[in-house]
Amino acid sequence: MKYQRGFSLVELLVYAAIFAIVTGVLTGILVVGTRTQTREKAGGEVNQQLSLILTTVERLVRQSSLIEKVYEGTDEGVACTTFCSLKLRMSDASLDPTVIRSDANGVYLKQGAGAEVTLTTSRVVVNSLTFTKYEIAGAHATVQMDATLTYNSSNPQLAISKTIQSAIARVSAATFDADLLPNTDNTYSIGQLAPDLRWKNGRLSGDLTVAGNVGIGTTSPSVSLHVVSSGTSAVRILGSGGSLDAVAAALQVAGGLSGTSYGGYFTERGSGTNIGIYASAEGSGTNYAAIFNSGNVGIGTTSPTAVLTVASGRLQATGGALPSGGTGMEIGHDGTTGFVTSINRGTSVYKDLQIAASTTLFNIGLSEKMRLNSTGLGIGTTAPQSKLHIEGASGWLILDEQDTNPTATELDANDSIAIYTKGNILVIAFNNAGTITYLKIALDGSTTTWTQGTGAP
Repeated sequence: MKYQRGFSLVELLVYAAIFAIVTGVLTGILVVGTRTQTREKAGGEVNQQLSLILTTVERLVRQSSLIEKVYEGTDEGVACTTFCSLKLRMSDASLDPTVIRSDANGVYLKQGAGAEVTLTTSRVVVNSLTFTKYEIAGAHATVQMDATLTYNSSNPQLAISKTIQSAIARVSAATFDADLLPNTDNTYSIGQLAPDLRWKNGRLSGDLTVAGNVGIGTTSPSVSLHVVSSGTSAVRILGSGGSLDAVAAALQVAGGLSGTSYGGYFTERGSGTNIGIYASAEGSGTNYAAIFNSGNVGIGTTSPTAVLTVASGRLQATGGALPSGGTGMEIGHDGTTGFVTSINRGTSVYKDLQIAASTTLFNIGLSEKMRLNSTGLGIGTTAPQSKLHIEGASGWLILDEQDTNPTATELDANDSIAIYTKGNILVIAFNNAGTITYLKIALDGSTTTWTQGTGAP
């Protein structure tokens, strides 16, 4: 019988120890490999989602018309600190506005009226997402994005965090298909005064309403419309088809509409003294307050039929200064005497003056003293019956060569002939070389028809 020998206890213990060591080494290698693979997978997940956020933000910023603002959370009035939102304006109405926002649970995208979508998954946690807007003179605005994500795991060994930082510039110009409104009233400006940051041109198709002053050619307007110009004209207002002469003027207005149109229309309706137009020309040269080159002028009427038509009032001339030249009819008043003169001032030759009327009245004050009509001249009567008709208690007719006694009531030594009545006597007085002879004719029906003598009746 053959005897078979087994492992001794010592050998068995040695083999068991070797097996345990090999098993431990292999297990350690497997654990380390598995852990490394898991960490790499977690890091890849974080990198992938960071890349998605970055490419999405880059694409949307470059497609935008305007980088409008950045703010914290959903409150546009709070400055960006940790979980920020980026608001972009888009030319496509269905995508406007586009908002990228974040919180600890993820990053979200909302475009126009569409539903908000989540860009990240539950495998990552957002530690921070911030945006910073930079305005660059002469170029498009730029947004800097800073994002930090952590792999979402309760195992601290897998809590891998990644950070990415990038700057994205807007490519397209700003276009809008909706109202451009500030988020608060009377706070923000368009452009800047000091230092100058100006828009080049502006064009509107509707109304422009300004609550303050408007300055053209000045940075400090002091009235509603303040215009400063060194050119030929400060302001030009042209109607359709209107044209202007090449003259230097503070204000040029030209109309060109069919029908009734106004080159200028001025109205003042205040509660005090209202002046529709005030014109003044003062200087060392020749001054003209107003020149009307052609057309009729109407005062009190909208349809003047002559060069000057005055309606609903009288034409009053004051001031006795004489014109320096020209030929025409002058109306003036020196404060004491009124004048109507037809004269050539250049040659100082008086011209004819024609007065045409059915009846011409001559008053002293408001009292009529004489009138001339188609029948004749009436003195003391409003109905002359002959070419010369005189009535009145002191109706004297005197042919006077040189009256040295203008206050006398009878013929004096320098008068030629006088005809008057004295009571019921008609007196005709003749002056013959200083000797006055009176021819007296009784008008009482007596038989004496007339008497003659040098005694005054």
